[in-house]
Amino acid sequence: MFFTGESQKKKIGLGGRSRVEETREQVLERTRIEREQRKRNRLENASALTIQAVWRGWRARKQLELELRSCWDQQYAPQGTVSAESLLAPRSTCLTMLLFFLR
Repeated sequence: MFFTGESQKKKIGLGGRSRVEETREQVLERTRIEREQRKRNRLENASALTIQAVWRGWRARKQLELELRSCWDQQYAPQGTVSAESLLAPRSTCLTMLLFFLR
């Protein structure tokens, strides 16, 4: 019960698990395979980023187009009494926006 200064210590091996010594060729082959895996991972990450950027850009453009179309409809659709010549005049914003939607 009393501490006598001695204790039972569990011996822990810090050397890791033992394995058979690898030859130079095996080390080089393992290193080559690991390098190829890292290269493939970098390429996959870059590809994923490109796909995500393209998707976000397309989605943002589509959303902006829908918002602009809604604004155009609110501004010009109810104008049944205004002449077509004034709406489609060369300096008219109506014509510019209409051509944007028809492209």
